[in-house]
Amino acid sequence: MNGKQENKLSMYYAVQKVCSANNGVWNGLPAFVTAFGDYMTNIGKIEGALEVQETKIKGVTVNKEALQEAMVSKALEMAHAVFAYADDKDDFTLKEKVDFSRSDLKKGRDSFVMQRCQVIHSEASAIIGSLIDYGIGAADLTELQNRIDACNASLSTPRTAITNRKGAGDELDKLFSSTNRILKSKLDKLMEKFKISNSDFYRSYFNARKIVNAGLRHEEENPDKPQKPAA
Repeated sequence: MNGKQENKLSMYYAVQKVCSANNGVWNGLPAFVTAFGDYMTNIGKIEGALEVQETKIKGVTVNKEALQEAMVSKALEMAHAVFAYADDKDDFTLKEKVDFSRSDLKKGRDSFVMQRCQVIHSEASAIIGSLIDYGIGAADLTELQNRIDACNASLSTPRTAITNRKGAGDELDKLFSSTNRILKSKLDKLMEKFKISNSDFYRSYFNARKIVNAGLRHEEENPDKPQKPAA
């Protein structure tokens, strides 16, 4: 949310507070009741869109990296066990297939990292009955596969979060435009009915409609002369 939107939202809350405090004044005017209901619905939607927009992409990325690290650690443990077994059997082909260092496993794109870990899983699976003495069993195969699957699922998460934020930003623009229209075309116009019959409400409403920029000091407005409503 940019500074202009933040100031407008503060104004929306101020108007909400004034109208809620004077519910008994306008609740007999159906058009005002409907307009204010729409106004409150929009504020709720704005708050929801802001929650999505403020989601921390960094946190999502950190989680993805943690999942990958867990996958690589388990795959490396299994690769070393298979390598040791292959060395005992003089199986040079198998040794070559699982001869990875941590940096080797993590090299390149995420999809390549997962592919290497899957190769280790496959080679270990083929000889799992012979790996018990090397500290690897069926449960380790399951654990590695679960970590590979979790890592795979996390690949789209940062992009999804970014897309959600962009969508929330677009939605915010529409919601602010719609809320401004409710104020200018409905509530502001209907307030004229209360200019004489309830001047305190009328004056408080239009004072609430002003946007005060943060950090700027404004002279006190004439309370008997409501200012031009904010856009």
